[in-house]
Amino acid sequence: MGKLLLFYLLASATGHPFLILVGMVAVFYLLDRRTVRWTPSVIPAFRRLIEQRRLEREVRINPHDADARAGLGALLLESGRPLQAVQQLETAIQKLGDVAETHYLLGLALLKSSRWREARERFEKSLQIDPGFRMGEALLRLGEYWARAGDHERAQAAFDAFLERNDSSVEGHVLSARDLHAAGDLPAARKHIEKALLAYREAPRFRRKLDRLWAWRARTMRRGLRP
Repeated sequence: MGKLLLFYLLASATGHPFLILVGMVAVFYLLDRRTVRWTPSVIPAFRRLIEQRRLEREVRINPHDADARAGLGALLLESGRPLQAVQQLETAIQKLGDVAETHYLLGLALLKSSRWREARERFEKSLQIDPGFRMGEALLRLGEYWARAGDHERAQAAFDAFLERNDSSVEGHVLSARDLHAAGDLPAARKHIEKALLAYREAPRFRRKLDRLWAWRARTMRRGLRP
């Protein structure tokens, strides 16, 4: 209420409500970036856009440059354009062959395009090439696939294998807890939620920033799992 009153007074005094609104948003953004950092930084997004434009030019000049296509696909995926990412990564794989990262990224793009079965195949291929790539993160994505398919046994096998390597993964514990909840194993689900919150509390500051959303999901789930 106080912010609305301040906006009304400033807008009335200056006669430029739009400029006042932009100014207030800018001040809020700067204060947030210096304190809790809920809002994303615009600098990485700007750099990513510049790199994306550079790779797009390289692909136009040389459509057979598989490395440029793979890099472009990764950036398109980060930008929330999985369909375009799939096109670039599928073309890149034809040239690059057995590269764990490219298969994993294509799996992610397919996953976000709701092509679940094809995504599973790419994650399995990535694990076959390099089981340790990104600390076995493909296992986490496979767990998601099997959980979505309703195969709780395979989902838990994948989640457990991932968490053996990454016991401090907040996301891993939350996803495992979701599947256990769906399977009706509430005590085990509560155990993973508590592990998720403990991992979040003990994580360094930069890691907590990345896991903030998953910690919020864990707290929300804990309220629903109370006996």
